[in-house]
Amino acid sequence: MFRWYREGDEWKVDKPIQVEPVEVPGWSFPAPGLIIDLIVSLDERFLHFSNRLHSDLRQCDFSDPANPQLAGRFWLGEVGQLPVRQRAPVTEIFP
Repeated sequence: MFRWYREGDEWKVDKPIQVEPVEVPGWSFPAPGLIIDLIVSLDERFLHFSNRLHSDLRQCDFSDPANPQLAGRFWLGEVGQLPVRQRAPVTEIFP
């Protein structure tokens, strides 16, 4: 995910959110992150997005847009889902 911003008279771009590809059994290549839906919370503190090929929803705290932090994650399906033993308990995902 890219962020465009203005610094003086110049426009700059950086990539503060990167969804890394994951290995999926039966696929001939790693499943890339495919972000399809973006929602910004009403207080503009959180960015929510769905990551289609990894089958999850993610919540990022972007009160500092240059350095967003993953605040939560919810698994939806089977495609890129990690085995149960590798998932964090809900208490660790949503402190």
